[in-house]
Amino acid sequence: MYGFRSETEFKSWLAEYRYKSADQSHNVDILIEDHVGDLYGRLQQKMVLSPQGRSAETSLQGAWFADPKTALIAGRRYREDQGGGKTWLPEAGVQVGDVPVVVSYDTRNKSVSIGPTLKFGR
Repeated sequence: MYGFRSETEFKSWLAEYRYKSADQSHNVDILIEDHVGDLYGRLQQKMVLSPQGRSAETSLQGAWFADPKTALIAGRRYREDQGGGKTWLPEAGVQVGDVPVVVSYDTRNKSVSIGPTLKFGR
C-alpha cells in the first residue's frame, strides 16, 4: 500500500494492490481526495481480476460545506460485476458533524439504499 494524507487539509491519495492465492485474484484499490475552497471531491476505484472474470466499482463524490459542520453530498457510482452486469447509482446525501449519510438509487435493480460514506474534511 502506498499513499499520502495531509494532516491539516483534505488532500490524500492511496493505492493498494493485493493478490489472493485462494482464488487467484488481483485486487487494485485507488483513492484520491482534494478540495478547492468549500468544494471537496473524492474518486475511488476498486477492481478485481480473477480467472472468473473482472469486477469493478468507480465512485465520484463531491461535497459543499454550507457551514463548518454541514455539507451537502452528491455523486455517482458505476458497478460492473463478473457476470457482465452494469449499473449506475446516483447518490445524494448530507454530512452533519462527522457523520456522512448518502441515499443511492440502483438504476439496474430499481432499488434505493441508505448508508454511510467516507467523511469529508479533516
